[in-house]
Amino acid sequence: MSASDVAVARKLIAGDAAVIAVVPADKTVETWPILVRLARALRLCTNGPFALVRAPALDAAPRTDGAQPKEGEAFATIAVDIAPQGEIAELVLPLALGLAESARHLARALRHAAPRFPHVLVAFEGYVPDVQEALALPDAFVSAASAGRTRESDLAASVRFLPPSRHLGTLLID
Repeated sequence: MSASDVAVARKLIAGDAAVIAVVPADKTVETWPILVRLARALRLCTNGPFALVRAPALDAAPRTDGAQPKEGEAFATIAVDIAPQGEIAELVLPLALGLAESARHLARALRHAAPRFPHVLVAFEGYVPDVQEALALPDAFVSAASAGRTRESDLAASVRFLPPSRHLGTLLID
């Protein structure tokens, strides 16, 4: 675990952010591993239950692990092993036909998850800049860029769409 991950986790806790979105600067950045890293750091800093939400899988086939919400449910829950820290819940959203529908599923899932999970980390690929209503869902944003691969102009372009008061900074990943 890196010191920067712990620093971001402490910033999230101090800012009382319940829903944290990780926004990739470009297509070279995979957000799922970043969510797991931040969950590990949050686990180190606090004991509360956490949940992770993958980026929307549009028009995707059902998951091979069988995790799919039943009709009428906001999400299904599966355990993600982040050993040695234990397990974290992954919230599996219903399949969506587009980003706008996915944002509606995400909003519903977050409303239903709030009583159970004080912190939810969301992979926010695809929403920025096209789905403006999705920007209202997170309490905080963390942008992510690949060190040595992401161009500064791409990072600046992706951050430009985020609300400045809720953008906590950028994580550089290898």
